[in-house]
Amino acid sequence: MSQPDSQEAYTTSQVGSNGASQSPPLQESERVALGRADRLAVLGQLASGLAHEINTPLGSISAHAEESLELLDRAQDGNMTPEQISDLKNHMLAIMRQANRCSTIATRLLQFAHAPGPIGQTCHPRQVIHQVVELLGPTAQGLGLRLETELEGSLPEVPIGAAELEQVLINLVQNGLDACQPGGTVCIEARAENGNLAIVVADTGCGIPRETLARIFDPFFTTKPVGKGTGLGLSVCLGIVRAVGGTIEVASAPGKGTRVTVSIPTQPKRLSAIRAKS
Repeated sequence: MSQPDSQEAYTTSQVGSNGASQSPPLQESERVALGRADRLAVLGQLASGLAHEINTPLGSISAHAEESLELLDRAQDGNMTPEQISDLKNHMLAIMRQANRCSTIATRLLQFAHAPGPIGQTCHPRQVIHQVVELLGPTAQGLGLRLETELEGSLPEVPIGAAELEQVLINLVQNGLDACQPGGTVCIEARAENGNLAIVVADTGCGIPRETLARIFDPFFTTKPVGKGTGLGLSVCLGIVRAVGGTIEVASAPGKGTRVTVSIPTQPKRLSAIRAKS
């Protein structure tokens, strides 16, 4: 996916274990509290976006159930042919498939709602990225946008809980979707490089002005309309990534889109060294 021209893009300094930001590192209790507040806000957005996704299979279930009842009425009169018995079986199988689809959607939402695990857990990033696409794909489709992935063949396990990595990516992808006009694209890229996992969320949206870019990690800072954002998302993302010795870098310019790069150490010895220095 194309990225902002390096000669024109405004880039934040690398923020994290080895970088500086406008705001000081949060205390652990503050990070957890803000993370919970952000999680609730994101959960509300996800629930709204997934309502339509659940209504579609429910409508299908209703239609198949109606057809099944008509076939059963014929069975009571003894007038059911072998073909109609086969049709009834197919209707039942379709109902099962659509019910399983609803269950999958609800399960993903409930999993996101659960509090993240303690620092020290690990996860497989490919699985988490696919889960994020499952959750936000319907939202992107409803907005007339494309949500794509470009994942390296082999991605390393990373020292961060799946729920926390998911929270980071959902925030970044949602920001990208909010910045795009219909027809735009948000792409999640992931690759291993230099002992780190690099995950990039790139969008073709409106971009970020230089004066705004300097404040995007400040708690409660937002340029979104009232009711659209809490201003917690990026500061929470930074707290989560910092806690595992990682960094976040943002490259953007008005009209050029935005690329957010999250870098997480994958080598245990390197992670320990970074934590010892922090």
